[in-house]
Formats: sequence, structure tokens, C-alpha cells
Amino acid sequence: MIKVCVVTFYKHNYGAFLQAYSLQKFLNQEGFDAEVLNYDYSKDHTILGVHVSYLKNPISFLKKLFYKVKGFKKQRKINKIFNLSVEKNIKETKYYKHYRSVKKNSPIADIFISGSDQVWNPTMAKQGRDSRFLAFNTKNAVIASYAASIGIDYLNGELKNYFKQKINKFDFVSVREERSIVTLRDITDKQIFVHKDP
Repeated sequence: MIKVCVVTFYKHNYGAFLQAYSLQKFLNQEGFDAEVLNYDYSKDHTILGVHVSYLKNPISFLKKLFYKVKGFKKQRKINKIFNLSVEKNIKETKYYKHYRSVKKNSPIADIFISGSDQVWNPTMAKQGRDSRFLAFNTKNAVIASYAASIGIDYLNGELKNYFKQKINKFDFVSVREERSIVTLRDITDKQIFVHKDP
């Protein structure tokens, strides 16, 4: 059986959970053995859930920390519900606490898929970005995106170079929005397909 590893958001809101569940279910129905990468980017490089990059601006860091602490009980309740849903409905890889662990001991699969959802949105969860661009050790596997959303219309400078380097390693590229074709056409000659979230 062909093994597929899906890399996406799926633990923090219902829409993300549903798209991950739907893609995995579809793949399994088509005869693949699909699992989702169990790497929680929201805990990587954080202090009490606030990314360490905010330490550069102490006031901003303290504001973020205040809101995290203020909403802790509510978020813990939400996380408990999500974790039960994930346990019952999504087959996951082993747990990876940090991205460096994903790189060091990457899951084994014949196909890696990034998507769907806003997996390529540069304004979201920077600490997990390399995982969603499948920059870890995929060995000789096929790497693809499915309905990957970029969320912005223009890439410039360092971000443009980052996207170019990562996307040109993909065997197949599928995005969610038509406008993303225009955004990516500037950095790759690969054929780009448009698909909706499952």
C-alpha cells in the first residue's frame, strides 16, 4: 500500500480539522495509507504559547502573553475537544515537538502532501513554515501540494526567494485560489493546478 504523509493545519479550528479529515479520508478511500504529520508548530520556539520572536519588542511580548494567560482556561477546554476529535478521526504520525525533530527523524512515506488550507501563508505560523514546504528529509518520495493557500497576492525580496527555492522542489503544485497562479508564475515554470479544499 502506498503511504502518504499530509502536512497541514488541523488542531486549532474546525475548518482546519475538517479539511485535514476530508483529505485523509479521501486518500484512504482511494487505497492509500494516509496519515497527518503530528507536529504542533504552535508550541515550537514559544514561551507559554508566545513565539520567541516577540521578545525583540518586550511590550508586544507582554501583551501577547497577557492575552494567552487571560484566555488559558477557555483555550484549554477548546484544545481538549479538538484533541478528542483528532484522536477519534485522524491517523497521525508519531508526535514531533520541534521542527528540528522532524528534520532529524522524518516520517517515512511514498508521497508527501502539503495542504490544504493556508499552509503557504507567510503571515501564519512562521515557526512551522519549513515543515509545510516539505523541507525536511523526504528522501525519494513524491512531494506535492494540494489546494495550498498563500493568502497574499505579492511576494517580494527574501520571501520571493524562499518560495522559489521551496516550490521548485515540488513534483506537483496545486493551489486553492486562482490568484495564486499569478503570484507563483513569477517564480516557477511548473504547471500549477487549482483545487478547492476537500
